[in-house]
Amino acid sequence: MHKPIVKISNQMIHHVPFLRRLVLVMLLCCSVVQSRAVENSPHQLSNPQWLQLPTDSLSKLGGYYLDKRNIPDSAYLCFSIVIDRYHENQLKKEELKLAARAMHDMGNLYMNVYYDYMKANTYLLMGQDLAMKCNDSIDIPLFSNTLANLYLSNSVLSPESTDYKAIIGLYKRAFHDAVKAKNWKALPTICVNVMNVAFGEDMLPMIAGEIEAYSQLEMPDTVIRHDYSKALCHGMLLWQQGEQEPAIETFKALPVSHNLPRYNQIEFEYLKHEILYHAFLKRKDHASTLPEIQAMENLAVHENLPDCLTDVYRYYYLFYRSQNNPALADKYELLWHRQRDQVIQQTHFNDMKDAEFMMQMGKKDEQMRNQRRTLHLIEVFALFALLMIALLAWLYRRVQKSNRILYQNNLALLAADEERRRSQQQKATAKYGNNLLDEDTMDELFERIRQLMETSEEIYKEDFSVNRLAELLGVKQNYVSQAINSKSGKTFTSMLADYRIKEACQRMNDIVNYGHYSIEGIGKSVGYSSRPYFVQLFKKITGLTPSTYQKLARERTSQDVQNIQSSRD
Repeated sequence: MHKPIVKISNQMIHHVPFLRRLVLVMLLCCSVVQSRAVENSPHQLSNPQWLQLPTDSLSKLGGYYLDKRNIPDSAYLCFSIVIDRYHENQLKKEELKLAARAMHDMGNLYMNVYYDYMKANTYLLMGQDLAMKCNDSIDIPLFSNTLANLYLSNSVLSPESTDYKAIIGLYKRAFHDAVKAKNWKALPTICVNVMNVAFGEDMLPMIAGEIEAYSQLEMPDTVIRHDYSKALCHGMLLWQQGEQEPAIETFKALPVSHNLPRYNQIEFEYLKHEILYHAFLKRKDHASTLPEIQAMENLAVHENLPDCLTDVYRYYYLFYRSQNNPALADKYELLWHRQRDQVIQQTHFNDMKDAEFMMQMGKKDEQMRNQRRTLHLIEVFALFALLMIALLAWLYRRVQKSNRILYQNNLALLAADEERRRSQQQKATAKYGNNLLDEDTMDELFERIRQLMETSEEIYKEDFSVNRLAELLGVKQNYVSQAINSKSGKTFTSMLADYRIKEACQRMNDIVNYGHYSIEGIGKSVGYSSRPYFVQLFKKITGLTPSTYQKLARERTSQDVQNIQSSRD
């Protein structure tokens, strides 16, 4: 995935899903209480005051909080009020453009702060439709650009299946709409985005006309990012003409202005290294490629950019694979998948009922008439919320401790079971040799069943059945069922489940060979294609969910490695 230049940074506050409601309530409390201490500030208003503001003031206030980059929920509240007024037909005709812009900024919030790409897409499409109805030629290019950014951000889930041609098509539409509307403020950003994606995906011919057109445009010198985009455009023209060395020197000299906000500087610096990475990679200059990946990694880690870090690990993986270095390639492939899973999890937020709750509270007239009483109640509720958070934290630690105890017990059972299995296998081999099929007694048959179940990989096939077990043993199926029922008190299915789940535990503990497996992958490897069924059996037998067990196994392995390193030191 290529990092688009967007209005919102990934550094903004992320919400912990299961504490979202409590945190939002506390934000409401803090917002109201803080308004008492900073009454002279036009940007610190209580929710009832927000509801009384005109639409244009709400739009400016939302933009203020958006640019502050550390209080997104306040921006969310402002935009929500504007959008609600539109749905309730409370806006004047000249205010509809403000509603379209609020939908655009709300889409940006969901994409870059809350990581809910579905809702981001909904707001952007809704705002784009409204902007077209209003014939808002200035803002229409913004929607195409931000939608392209959204689809590019979503490519972190599956870069191989991303339709980059469609993304470039959206950027081209935004480019031409911006040129037509003379939207000089948005045009440099759009141009940088489309050149970055096209260059990285070897699709520069698709935008040859746009590069040529942009190089000949005359724009005001006051346009922000103009010098950066012009220099990048010049480098791309040189590259197209086959002058790769001058092009690379131009990329190295891309001007990152210190007059820009810090998050813009970070975006341009990251983009600069990403373009150089692709340039050196195309030239097969491996010695120069690796430092560019390392520079991107430093920025992604230091500035907390999870989607960029996902790409960095993928770049490392592709680089070391091309260098025939399987050890490092495997390492970064595992880091890539883990980081991608973390980003994916952040896209599954709960519905934003919390902001709706705050708005409903703000709409009550008595909050305006009885401000002191309301503030007192909110302060009491804030104290209650803090106590609830403390209680949840205490319960969480209790659950974690209980899970660790269960995990250690399972490890002990696995070790004991492995020792018993080896002992039984040695006794059976000593007693019967290699001709177990000659024995007819119930004990002998059950011993053979256990030996097969403990040594054969056949039992981990999805279609393994009691008939297949009987076939492998060379006896009748009813004899097998009778032996299992009589000697173990279990059915064939439950006995098979015991062996499969034990093996699943062993594989989760084997981080070297199975550490990159997902829960579904582990389940399939032991014969269960249905994730829900596998999770149900695992929880029933071990007392833990597979995800909790896998997490504890990884923590134990990490601790063992640290202990070994400490002992060596």
